[in-house]
Amino acid sequence: LCVRYGNVAWSTGSVLPIWRKMLKENGVIGTAGPEMVRFFFTVDDAVDLVLTAFANAHDLHGKVVGMRMKSARMKDILDVWVKQENARYEQIVGRPGERELEYLIGELELPYTTEKKYGNVSYFVISFNQIVEYPIKEVLSSGNALRLTSDEILSIINNPPVEEL
Repeated sequence: LCVRYGNVAWSTGSVLPIWRKMLKENGVIGTAGPEMVRFFFTVDDAVDLVLTAFANAHDLHGKVVGMRMKSARMKDILDVWVKQENARYEQIVGRPGERELEYLIGELELPYTTEKKYGNVSYFVISFNQIVEYPIKEVLSSGNALRLTSDEILSIINNPPVEEL
């Protein structure tokens, strides 16, 4: 059993702590791709997905489970952040191979992917060894996902996890 999701806000590897450090040290946030669109999950969302997967492991054994996530263009996050902090951002050189979009379900996975409800939440379930009876119809990418609103972005920015000593 495996779970699949995008960026967990404020986790190790998330761009948010990196940007916070840049802002604190230089007063400027550097971004390699303001037009990139990425999925964002809170830590609580990620934990809920894992707990749902565990609770339904009998049904999900051998499969990949995920859920629809909202996305944001990096520029939209930065615009909200720099407005709040009265700061600025600038484009920097990116890493080779960076893509504009992320995919939760790719074209080749469609015949193996269906949606299931657990509680009141719809999840996608990929069964790589078996074509499903009712496959989803379109890829799930950060480009066709619902977008985070400015208020949701502000909430993510202003609620980093509390660091334990």
